[in-house]
Amino acid sequence: MFTPQIHKATITQFLQNSLYTQSCDNLAFCTIHFNKPKKDVYSAKETARNIYSRVLNQLQGKYWHKHPLPSITIIEHGKTNVFHVHSIFNLCEYSLSTLDIALSKTCHVFPYLNLTYDMQYTLFEDFCVPHNIRNFSPVMNHLLVRQVFNQDVFNYVTKEYNLNSNKIDFANLWTSEMLFKLS
Repeated sequence: MFTPQIHKATITQFLQNSLYTQSCDNLAFCTIHFNKPKKDVYSAKETARNIYSRVLNQLQGKYWHKHPLPSITIIEHGKTNVFHVHSIFNLCEYSLSTLDIALSKTCHVFPYLNLTYDMQYTLFEDFCVPHNIRNFSPVMNHLLVRQVFNQDVFNYVTKEYNLNSNKIDFANLWTSEMLFKLS
């Protein structure tokens, strides 16, 4: 019989393995709030995939799709019942400032993405403080990027999973290979 602690440890291990955190621990946590509410998980996934593929193109070059940055993407609706996306990227040899440049280029080169972004270099605990997200309705697709300094981010992205259940449904979780259809 599974206990919540076993489930939590299993999920965390899966996330760490998917991000290759053993070889490199340079993580960025991204949250996308859509300017137009998405009707289901799959439309949110496709919009996120489209945004991230353009960002990775600017960051890694035109052959990015052969080896995209390891990532985990979770789509949830949270307390507001509005779909939004949380992603963790292992930046590997790239820095957060390099990602910042790639995001700036993405906004300029692909204006049809209707994308705006914020870069925060604060501790993870600082942005987990509850804020007035219920009144946040972005005019553009808003991407918030934050550096990860500890593993608490894994607890945050899996907060909607029922750890007491014998079976945990991962229908809203994608690795980079799954998100970009590499396998």
